[in-house]
Amino acid sequence: MEKMNIFVMGLLCTLCLVSCSHDPCWKLVWEDNFDGESLDTTVWSRIPRGQADWANTQSLDERCMELKDGILHLKGIVNDDRSKDTAAFLTGGIWTKGKYAFKGGRVEVRAKLQAARGAWPAIWTLGSNMEWPSCGEIDIMEYYQIKGVPHILANAAWGTDKQWGAKWNSKATPYIHFTEKDP
Repeated sequence: MEKMNIFVMGLLCTLCLVSCSHDPCWKLVWEDNFDGESLDTTVWSRIPRGQADWANTQSLDERCMELKDGILHLKGIVNDDRSKDTAAFLTGGIWTKGKYAFKGGRVEVRAKLQAARGAWPAIWTLGSNMEWPSCGEIDIMEYYQIKGVPHILANAAWGTDKQWGAKWNSKATPYIHFTEKDP
């Protein structure tokens, strides 16, 4: 794949990218530990409302994002003023779209999820050189409920001969698998 944009989207999650410099086989090319007083807008933008399922509650409402003590908190909240925004729930998300891209390498993420019913926390990448899905997509982590059971999914998608037609390769692991090993 060509350049990959990191699109980081989370609902009710805390996210912090960590250095991979401890492994001499890898060269660190970028990291963000969110240790400033505000989001680095040369790299990150807030995700605006969109039509896709993952973006239809995104909001620029300041209550949906907080940067504190080196931790980025992306929140989902009940919308208490539907005269300003008609969505019942509002969520915070950030992405590097149009600001930062890389080609190849390894991505390390440290995140804490507090996934409520209906939430869709996710950390994923998209190519930047053509429209989806031909650009490719790698879902590093997505949280879903499958038949009422919480799961963590890892997915890869790529284009087919049909516009907007994606071929998916997915792996779903029950969430309890992770909590049993690392309480």
